[in-house]
This record gives sequence, C-alpha cells and structure tokens, in this order.
Amino acid sequence: METPKRWFRLAHQTLCITEIDFEHRILIGFTQLIIWPLTNGLRRIHVNCRQCRIHRVLLEAADTDLDSFERSTSDKYLGSKLTYLPSPVDLPVVQNDPSLEICKRDTKLRTLDSFQRRHASVVEMTDPDKEAGEVTIRVPPEFWPLISNSRPLKLTLEFSLNKPRSGFYFVVPPGEGSLADRGVHAFTGTVSNASRLWFPCIDCSEPCTWKIEVTVLEDMVAVAPGELIDAPYYTEDLQHKTYHFYLSQPVSAPYIGLAVGAFDIYPDPLLTNGATHFCPSGLLPLMKHTVSHIPDMIEYYEALLASQYPFGTIKTVFVDRAYNDFQAYASLLVFPVEILHSAQIIDQAIETRKIISLAVASQFFGCFLTMQTWFDAWLPVGLAGYLSGLYQKRVFGNNEYRRIISNEMRYVTNYEFSRYGILLDPSKRTTKTTHFSLASPHTISPTYLTAFVKKAHLVIRMLELRFGQPVLLQVLNKLLVLARLSASSILPSDEVTSTHTTNNEDANALRQPTGTTECVNELTSDENRRLRSSTGRNTSLVVPPCLSDEHQTNLILSTTSFRRIISMVTGQDIQNFLDQWVTHSGHVRLSARFHFNRKRNVVELELKQDLHSRGTLNYTGPLTVMLQELDGAFMHTFKLEEGRTSRDLPCHSKSRKHRKKKIPLANGDEVDMDLGRIDAESPLLWLRLDPDLAVIRTIGVDQPDFMWHLMLAHDRDCLGQMEAVHALRSCPSAETRHALASLIANERVFYRVRMDACYALCHIANELSAVGGTTGNSAPMGTSSNTNAATSCLFPIFWQLFSSPAARALIRQNNFQNLQHYFLMRAMIRSLATLRVQQVCPREVLAFVTDLLRQNDNSRNGYSDCYYRADLIKALKDTLTPAIVVRGVMSASSLPFEARTVVEEVAHHLNLDSQIVSYRGTVTVACLTAIRRLQRLGFLPVDPTLFYHYASPGLFHDLRIAGLEALVDYIRGERDQKALDWIFDELIERDEISEVSYPKLRFEAVQLLIRMPPFQRGETGSRLDTPQLVERLWTLMNYGCSGDSRLRSAVADLYHILYGNRRPTCLPLPEGVLLVRVKEGRSVLKLSEHGTTGVDPPGQSADQNRTDHLSGSEMEVRTRRGKRRRRRATYASSIDRDADLLDNDDDIPGDDYVDELDDFEEEEDDYEEVDEMDADFYTQRRAPSGFNSRDDLGRPMADALLHPDETGEGALYFGAKRTFPYEPLIDGAGGIEPSAKRRTQRLSDDDDDDD
Repeated sequence: METPKRWFRLAHQTLCITEIDFEHRILIGFTQLIIWPLTNGLRRIHVNCRQCRIHRVLLEAADTDLDSFERSTSDKYLGSKLTYLPSPVDLPVVQNDPSLEICKRDTKLRTLDSFQRRHASVVEMTDPDKEAGEVTIRVPPEFWPLISNSRPLKLTLEFSLNKPRSGFYFVVPPGEGSLADRGVHAFTGTVSNASRLWFPCIDCSEPCTWKIEVTVLEDMVAVAPGELIDAPYYTEDLQHKTYHFYLSQPVSAPYIGLAVGAFDIYPDPLLTNGATHFCPSGLLPLMKHTVSHIPDMIEYYEALLASQYPFGTIKTVFVDRAYNDFQAYASLLVFPVEILHSAQIIDQAIETRKIISLAVASQFFGCFLTMQTWFDAWLPVGLAGYLSGLYQKRVFGNNEYRRIISNEMRYVTNYEFSRYGILLDPSKRTTKTTHFSLASPHTISPTYLTAFVKKAHLVIRMLELRFGQPVLLQVLNKLLVLARLSASSILPSDEVTSTHTTNNEDANALRQPTGTTECVNELTSDENRRLRSSTGRNTSLVVPPCLSDEHQTNLILSTTSFRRIISMVTGQDIQNFLDQWVTHSGHVRLSARFHFNRKRNVVELELKQDLHSRGTLNYTGPLTVMLQELDGAFMHTFKLEEGRTSRDLPCHSKSRKHRKKKIPLANGDEVDMDLGRIDAESPLLWLRLDPDLAVIRTIGVDQPDFMWHLMLAHDRDCLGQMEAVHALRSCPSAETRHALASLIANERVFYRVRMDACYALCHIANELSAVGGTTGNSAPMGTSSNTNAATSCLFPIFWQLFSSPAARALIRQNNFQNLQHYFLMRAMIRSLATLRVQQVCPREVLAFVTDLLRQNDNSRNGYSDCYYRADLIKALKDTLTPAIVVRGVMSASSLPFEARTVVEEVAHHLNLDSQIVSYRGTVTVACLTAIRRLQRLGFLPVDPTLFYHYASPGLFHDLRIAGLEALVDYIRGERDQKALDWIFDELIERDEISEVSYPKLRFEAVQLLIRMPPFQRGETGSRLDTPQLVERLWTLMNYGCSGDSRLRSAVADLYHILYGNRRPTCLPLPEGVLLVRVKEGRSVLKLSEHGTTGVDPPGQSADQNRTDHLSGSEMEVRTRRGKRRRRRATYASSIDRDADLLDNDDDIPGDDYVDELDDFEEEEDDYEEVDEMDADFYTQRRAPSGFNSRDDLGRPMADALLHPDETGEGALYFGAKRTFPYEPLIDGAGGIEPSAKRRTQRLSDDDDDDD
C-alpha cells in the first residue's frame, strides 16, 4: 500500500494538562502543533478530537524571525522572501463527531449489514490518513503566503474533557479522607489510534517529538512518555506541581499516554536509565517482585537485536480497572493490578511474565517502529510477539515454547474453520468476507483481533524458519538502526549533546498559571524570547524541523518497506510468501495416508488438501515429512501440489534381520523398542508431517495404533508426543491404556505431555468400561470390576508420586518445590473427576478428592495452594453428572450422598474464603462455578441471588466476573428476562465510569453473552427473543457506546450471534416496507393503520408475518409517500440487481462461535445437553419447598444455599464486601494467607455457625 499523502507534516507537539479534577472528573489543558506545509494548496487542517470540548483555536506563524528562518532552513522549503508575518488569529471551531450516532435516521430494518456499512463510512470520514478529522480548521488567507513559502505554522487548541466515557479513566474509590488516602488515580487506555479520545492530535502514524507538561495536586504523581526534566515545579501556594517530560524520539500520537494518581514509587535498582515503577498504595511489595524481571528482559532484547533500548527510560504503572492486559506507550507501560503477585504465587507468575515480556517487546516494535496504516499492523504486532516468544523460550524452555506455538496455531485454525479467514493485510480485499469492516481498528471484532495477533506471530515465525533466526534478527537490527539514525536526524549534530541541558532550562522557565487561556498567552508571547536566551540560537528548538520522506519512512513499518529490507539483507524476494499468507486468508487442512511398498522399499504417501471447508487455502509450497525408520529419522521435503499429492519416499533401512540393537532417534538418542506388533518386512516405525510447524495447518494422519504407541513412548519431540496422545483417544485398547500410563509415570517426559495423557487415559478408561473392561471378557455393566478397572488407571501412579513416605495411601503435606509435579498433580485430580462408569463417576473418586480437600495441609509449603484448592473444588464439581436427578420435594435426606458431600465442601470453602481471602479470590471463583453446576443438575434450588451479590460493586474484579459468568449461564438455562435486564441496566448500558460499571467490566459482560448466548439464532418460542432486546443492542451499537469502539464491536458480535446479518425475526414488519420474495413469487406489504386492509393472508398468522426476514433471495424496498409513482420496469430491474447482491453478501459462513476448550470441557458438553432437556423441570423447581431437616449439613452456607428464601438479603452467608479494594491480592500473597487446616483440626460445626 502506498504511503498516505498529507498536505502537511507534523514536526513537534506540546501537550499541557493544566488541571485534573478527580471529584468532578474533569481534565483541562491545551496543545500546540508545529506544522510544516508540504503543498501550496493547504487550506484546511484536520485534527482528530473526540469527547473533548474545544474552547479556542489559535493559528500563528511558528517562527517570528524571517532572517533566521532563511539561515536555518534547507533550500527544500524556501520560496520567495516574505516581508511580513501574519498576526496570531483566533479561528472559529468547526467540530463534528459522526461516531456519536452511526445511523442517524430511524432505521426500522435493524440489519447488521446496514449498520456495518454505515459504521465503516463514519470511521472513514474522520480517518487522518485520508485527510479527515473531527475538527476542521480553515486557514485564513493572510497565512497563504506563509504556506507558499513552506514556512511552519503553530496551531494551539484549548480543550477540556468532562466525565469521559472512554480513553481517559478516573478511578475514585468511595470513602472518607483525602484523595490521596483513598488511592485515586487516572490513566489512559484505548484501542489503536484512539488518543483523540482525550486530547486533540493527528491520530495516525505521524511521528514527531513531544513536550508534555502535567499539573497535579502536590500529593500526586504524574507519569508520561519521555524523560522527566528536573524536579517538578511547585506553585506559589504549594498546592500544585508541574511535571515536565520531553520525548526526543519522534513517535506518533497513538503512543502518547498518561497516568496520574497517589502512587507508591519504586526506582528500579538494576536499570541505570532512570526506570521507575508506580502502583496504588499498599501494593508496593507485590510490585517489587513483579517488575524484578524487566531488566533481564531489556538486556535480552538488546543482546538479541544488537540494538539499544529505543527510549531514554522506561516507566511502568499498575492501575485498577485497566482497559487491557497492558497498554504500551512510548517509554510508558500501563498494567492492571490483577497481574501483581508475590513470590509465593505460581500460576500468575507465569502469565505475568508473558504479559510483561510482550509489553516490553512492544517498545521496540509498536511504539518506536510504528505501523504505517492499519493494513500494516500485522508487522509490529507479529514482531513484538516473535521477540516475546523467544524470551519465553529462553525462560520456560524449548518444549514450552513449541507448545505455545502449537496452541496458537490450533486457535487460529479453529477460528478460521468456524468463523472467518484472517487477513493480515486486507488492503487488496475485493469481496466482503466478514460481518465487520477490516479497514480500521475501530470496526474490527475483538475476537477476530485476538486471532489476528496470533496469526501475525505465526507468520513472522514462518519467516524465521525460512531464512534462519540469525538472518531474521539481522533484518530486525537493520530496521532499528535505520530508525535510530532517522530519529536523530531532526537535531543538528552540535545540539545532540546539549539537548538535555537545553530541555532542562526550557522546562524550568515554564511557569504555568492556573487558567488555560493565560497559559497559552504566556507561552505564545514569551516562548521565542525564553528559548533564544537559553539556547543562544533563534530557531533550532523554537521551530523543530520536520522529518524528510526518507527518515519518516524509516520510522514507520509497512509491508512494502519490510519486504525491501528483507531483500536487501537476504537477496530474496518474499512477494509470493506475502501473497499467500498476508494478503490472503486461510490455512492448510491436510489428510495423509501411506503404504509401505516392500518391492520398491518406499513409502507411498498420499496427501489430500481440503479446499472446500471454511477458512482453507490452496497451498502450493514446501512440506517436510519425517520418517522414523529402524536406522534413524530421515527428513523428506517436497512441494505440495494442488488437491491430491502422491509422493514415493525412499526408505534407508533395508531389513530388520541385520538391524542394530538400539534404534537411533531424531535427537541422537538410541533406544530399545518393542517391535513385536509392526510388520516384519517394514522398516517404518512412524511418520510425522511438518514436525517444525513451518506451515499454518491442521493435519490428520492415518496410521496404525501401534505406530502411535511407539511414537508416544520414544519420540523425543513434545509435539510428536502430544499428537500421539490426541490420536490415541480414538484407539481404546489395553495397549493404549498401558502406553499412556507408562508415559505419565515417566519423569523424563515433558510435564505438559503427561498432563494431556492424564485426560486421555481417563477417556480410554471410560471407553473400555463402556464395553465391559480392558479385555475382551464380558462383564456386567456397572459392576465392581468395571469400577475398579476405571479407577485403577491413575490412582497407583498418583500414590506412587505423591503419597507420604510413611504410608502409600496417606496424603502428604503440600510441597510445590517441584513445579512439574505441582502441575501434574492438579491434572491428575481434574482428570480423575472425568471417570465414568455407566455415566456415573465412581464413588472412590469422590472420596479421594474429598479426602485431599479435607486433609490439605499447606503449613510448611513455601508456595500458596489457592490454585490447588480451586482445582480440588472444580474436581468435586466435575464428579457430578445429570445421570442422578432429584425429583419431588427437595430435602437434605433426599439428596444423594455425592451431591450432599459436594454441597458441604463447597459451602465450607466459600465461607472460609470470605474470611481468609485467597489470591484473586480463586477459591471463591471455583465455588461459584460449582454452585451453578449444582443448580443445573438439580441438586440446589435454582436461585440467582448469590450470583447477583458477587456481580455487584464492592468486590474484586475477578469475583464480579465469576458472578456474572454464573448469572449468564443461569439466563441461558432458565431464560430469565429479569436477570438479563439486570445485566444490561446495571453494567452494559451504564456509560458513566464508576465502581459500579467500567469499560473492562462492560466488555467482559458482553463477551460472556457471546460465549453463552441467551438463546440460539432461529430458536422459536424463546421468551428472551424480544423486540426490546433488539432495540437495546441496536441502541448500544448506534450511540450507546460511542466512545468505546471495542465495546461497540463486541455488541455487534453479539447482535450477529443472535440475529446474523438478517433482520431479527422478532421485530414486527415496519410500516411502508415491502418484502419481495423472488423464489416464492409473492410479496408481503405492511400497510399503516390507515390502510385499506389489516387482515392477515389466509393461513398466515400475525406471528408468522412478524418472522418474515431477508434471506439470500429476498430484499426489502423502503417505500416513501413522495416516491410511490415509479415505472414498473425500473422497479423490477432494481429488484433483480439487489437480490443478486444479497445472494453474495448476506449468507456469510460461520454464524456460531466455537470455543477452544480443554479436553474434559469438550466431554462435558454431552452432559449440558441433558441439562437443557430438563429445562422445564428446572422452571417448575425455581421456588422449591424447604428442607425437612437442617441438621444433615450443619453449615450455615450450605443451609443458605438450600434455603435461599430464608436468609434475607445475604448478610448471613455472603462474604462481607471489602473495604480495601486490593485485599484479594494482598491476602493471598507473601505467605500471609493461612492455609485451610485439616478437617480434624479446624473449627467444629458449632464454631462455624458462630461465624
């Protein structure tokens, strides 16, 4: 794509925030832009600005000294000599934000296609790459001679931001005391190219230098991009202070952010560039541990790229209610407080390391080297992901890295197969393939964007495999070197060394008054005088020079420039590669079969590409096949042809008679193998396709089970073993069971493979028990022999690894020093809960998990056991199945023993966690999930009161999300209109940011509704499918979330899930709309009340009329009273033309989202089908009668769960709301969280009642 042509170039921008009012949520400031005209025809200047109110626009000449201008400016910009300069002029403000309401007319059809077309048009109307913006400034004629001489202009805009709904977020916790005592803070967070939400700017890839000044209260801290210039300057009353930041590296406006608040400050002791970290009060110990790895990341990236960190410093800020997992700005990173952890937390430490490594990598590619347009976004995103992946490979190991690549590839292929193909560069797209526009980050689906990021990483890795890692790193070094040279080109060589001194003098001279207008006047009148006196020069810093075309190109990443640099370094052109994987969507789907030809001693391989399924492409390129033979592993590479491909692969092993005693493997090891089951004449042991994941693909290989057994036992590649584990799930036999059990017990195998094998082994045990045991002997279903055969698959291995030294079946104290054993033990427990004999979990499993939970002792463990206890509760939940159904009057005595045990344990641990909070409330989250499953299966009254409580404000974010998830699942099962209305009223439709609802919570609530829709598309008779819901979703998309484009796109996804691209069937036919059905040869016209007839056609009810909707062969023609006289021929031709368009665009494939779940979660879907069959039974049981006895359970929480109507508003059994908002982070960290005592030592039932 060509570089966007603009009529001017931005050289420098000053951003001054003069006041931040936390009580009223107001931000006041002004900004100045130094603009160099690039053409004589510049008559309008477009600036991006949304949500802000522009109070004043001032235009003036940037340089007031004519002689100095000619001396200091290159001949490129000189014209005829000027004799005078125009005076500063106040200009009228012309501001228009079309995104406030997408469809301004009353659109009665409510089709998603019409909305998306209008949405894409609205975004394009304010695209700065297309010379557009929300604010239009007309250049007065007196400035035209200045433009003709290519002289710079200075544009000043005063603005204010009042209660912003997006972009800039105020966090003001309720309570008494000063603002600092309450921990108030504010920060920025947006999608790409959305800095316009909080200050006027050129919101695109227009790099320039920056000066940022922020005035805050004296007990607060301001953090912004760039280097801090000297100490903050205090006002005369000592009530405010001003921070001065200068960013000498040119960056674009989307990478300018801000954070202000009462933060605890931690200077990094290892980094020498002034790196500093900030967090809310009370979290400093956690932050010190969390950021301790950042110096190592920067050092690794610098060594890898042979280039220094691009900015002068780095600052990290941890905030509450963050918009994303991380927000990367130039030298500034904003993280959520949820990722903070102590040294005692295991699981979150891994995830936090991944998030921070990606954020630091984004400083190199993303902030310093930015994308040219959204069509080039795949490059910085993919390169940052590639660097982060290499760091994770160094920290977590090669096996973990390969597993991450495999999981990303599986996610991408599943998305493309079930939804849409992913176009990394849609600039050449000619047909519509999605229900949303791909041309802007403001219109793209969030789910699509997640898959987009993963595919970009995979494509960059494919380039690494093609050229080699050293060559690709050389390409990245070339990009960074050119960018660094271009960034330093805007300063004269004799001023590079004096930049910091000059900046210090300039910042100390800036003494801003309180009012914005006074600030502007003082700056415009005295700036030149002050800078001349401080620098001794007239124009070097007063009028910063703009970047040349070459230098600006080096600072911006585009597909064209990336291809050119690769060609310079390698001498190869990657145009064909880009055409296949970047400008086209899809992945490769292969199926393989092979046969060994004894006479020719070759393997006849037949490959077939699936070219008809959704999201596939026709791949014609190299493919690698590995043949493991008796004499070793041999690689064969050939070109894959279109459709079917047949290849004869020669074998290097001739005979088994004279083979070596040990068989060499691909990694050089030599092992003994049991070859009793393979063909005596065949030297082939197993076959693998694309073992290095060099192609984005899904492959199905048809080979005998004994080859999978050998591959599982002896392949040294973790991906090969995982492939064998997955394939053996469909091969139930005693040999498969033995092979999986041996793998789990093998300490040398990668622990992730052993974890997957646990689930596969339990699946095989279920299959064998269903056919009568592990052998061919027939055994009665459900007998003890079947039960013993099922439970004996993992119990011996578990006790062998984790039993106490004193006795084999005695549970030992927790010791998580061996992290592989820690994860393996949890996987064993979770997988054991999936065992089934006659669709019922064996009672031995329930007793086993219950004993582990009751006798859990973490008193001598150096790590927290919160995730372990949460998995035990999840395992208890998984042991329940809908095969056991309770009917009639519900009482404690009528509950099965299994359900009563689960209720008892869940109630106890929910009570315990409400008093001693686990890290991030992980135990409470697991308990809420278990309670909802108990309700679905009929073991508890179906009552959402508990979920309402945890979804309400005042609790930690994770707990609110858990309550929302349970509530959304309740809505799906019970079709409860009241609960659905509560989610919309209290969360999604609340546009005012507060503790009750904030952007991240609103977005995740919509994502939950997407994952678990309240009803299925086309479902008839659902009481939730109402015109009111259509109106609510349409209002949200249209203007309800205008400031948050991510939320707007998510609501559009939900609208598509429920109604598709067609008109919702629940809507009545609007007046004046004619439905023309081409195939049926009839039409339906909805007349107004004054029409001549209102009688439905014979045999068609009013409900059927309301369900008429558009399809591929239908169209809607809106008639207007003033245009009813049309010629019949014109009308008929328009019908045919529009019907053809609908045939092409309306039936977009992939209407249902497919979640990527764990193996057991896929099996659990079978049980959920049974749950929905009993939906009417649940409805009758929503107001159950009370229990006959309350002594069976003895715990108040369990009693309250069984009697929701007798406990009032929840004060008796709901955990008290926390006064300290970050208590779940503190209580579960640093060993502060006391572990649950053994059941024999903890409080008695009477003591529990006192709680």
